[in-house]
Amino acid sequence: MQPMVKGQNLVKCLKAMIANINQLRDRLMTYVDYQGNFNQELMSHTHYSPFFGSPTSPSVGVMITGVDTMLNTCMNIEIPAMSEDLMDGVKGANGIEFSYLQSPAGMRGKRYILSKYNNTN
Repeated sequence: MQPMVKGQNLVKCLKAMIANINQLRDRLMTYVDYQGNFNQELMSHTHYSPFFGSPTSPSVGVMITGVDTMLNTCMNIEIPAMSEDLMDGVKGANGIEFSYLQSPAGMRGKRYILSKYNNTN
């Protein structure tokens, strides 16, 4: 036997968790943007030669690693963070909230987590 959950409290808790997840995702994407800008600057960075002060060419190794890092960041962080495919066709934290936690105008979808027949105090 397990105690029943107070559904409205659970919905509030889950919505707060979803808001927190969305905020963390936004912060991560901001960090990825900042790091991308730094990586781009590093890839094109040059030094000045002791011979007549002319600029040297950028490091080939840094350029190769930089391009590889940019591609991996895009493919493994940015694109998945935008799409967030989850099971049963529900997409991301906002999709979870809409499918399971909202009952617009009293309409309850098949995934809505609160029972319309059973209540507890």
